Amino acid sequence: AAGAFKLAVSEIVFGRNPTTDGVILGGPPVDNDAINIEGEYTLWRLAGFCAMISIGLAMLCLHSLRLTMMVFWIALLGAGMAIASVFFTGQTCDAVLLSMPALVLVLGMSGAIHIVNYYHDAIAESGLEGAPGRAVKHALFPCTMASLTTALGLGSLCVSNVLPISKFGVYSAIGVLATLPLLFLYLPSLLSYFPSRKFAQLHAGAGIQEPKET
Repeated sequence: AAGAFKLAVSEIVFGRNPTTDGVILGGPPVDNDAINIEGEYTLWRLAGFCAMISIGLAMLCLHSLRLTMMVFWIALLGAGMAIASVFFTGQTCDAVLLSMPALVLVLGMSGAIHIVNYYHDAIAESGLEGAPGRAVKHALFPCTMASLTTALGLGSLCVSNVLPISKFGVYSAIGVLATLPLLFLYLPSLLSYFPSRKFAQLHAGAGIQEPKET
């Protein structure tokens, strides 16, 4: 205890004598590394909050765990494609760009929920058979226009002289557009393999019969 007290007094009076073992870094390299570490933590926190809120809202809208997992999976793939586009174009992520996947995830879930609602409308109108195709037909124009206008708005950030903001706009627009094929091709395929039979029974009882083989 006495030795520790003397050491503390000595450091107060004469200053601490730091060890020189290894390489000592300071300045911008240390700052950049700290920003990268904090950016990764922020990404996981933001992704977690977005996932919980998105799944909760989807459950409120769809009232089905199966459909909620479908739309979440579609949105997750869209966010993954947006991140992959950064790698395949030879760029790197920064603190601003790390918030881009959460944005693409939310927009992707919004589009997927619209497709599911069109799908349920198609079931109520004409039955279960062919409902995914009719849903895509109804959703093709509005969902495409919504994605295009959103991508144009985000892409306009590319004129910014601040590189992180410019990259955020470009890759967010790429992510939004990359989600469209998933909405119009992959999601209807999932709905075909895992149809909403209970919904059909409640709203279009005659439409739950499977198509006859020819």
